[in-house]
Amino acid sequence: MHEKFVSVRNKLIVLGLAALLAMTAELKAESCVMIADADGIPTPTLYYDDRLFTLEPAFEDYQFMLADACDAWGLDLNAGCDIFPMMGAIDWNAVATICDGNKVIVYDRRLSQNVGYDGALAVIAHELGHHLCKHLGIKPANYTESHKRELEADRFAGATMRRIGFTKETALSYLHLLAELPSESHPSRAERRAALLAGWNDPQTGLACINE
Repeated sequence: MHEKFVSVRNKLIVLGLAALLAMTAELKAESCVMIADADGIPTPTLYYDDRLFTLEPAFEDYQFMLADACDAWGLDLNAGCDIFPMMGAIDWNAVATICDGNKVIVYDRRLSQNVGYDGALAVIAHELGHHLCKHLGIKPANYTESHKRELEADRFAGATMRRIGFTKETALSYLHLLAELPSESHPSRAERRAALLAGWNDPQTGLACINE
């Protein structure tokens, strides 16, 4: 996937840094654009939390995690999993986004210090859920819709972990990182725990968002 992304990347129009900074006020949260690095090389850059983060292709272990999550559902590069795993120091977080037409999952590898390999896989499965549930490209109408999307992605993550063969406890391995109280964009930790368990207990519900 790394070589394919580089091939696509080099065909994209490069934005000048000054032009990018001028347009950040108009960029949506978690937007990914291509800008030139110090050597003039087109580089995927994430606009996240009002800042810019340079991205790079994920290490092989994260590519394997995404492949395992896709394999659990019988998906491949031609059927739902045409997604590029990327890395970036995005405040110990992970996001699903679109970078110039390419589906991307960005993972901050420092997260693994707190969740381990299995927890990292669960996080990546959550972001894969956002892509498969088609949450990207349309802004949530309100906080209720935003919460619904997060719970759908959690349910998918729980179902994915069960289908791969992980325990219920492992499916909950990123739960301690989540805020206890709800925010405008995310549900409470208790709600997300329930969604993860719902997916693990009944994996068939993992893709219910596609049929809703």
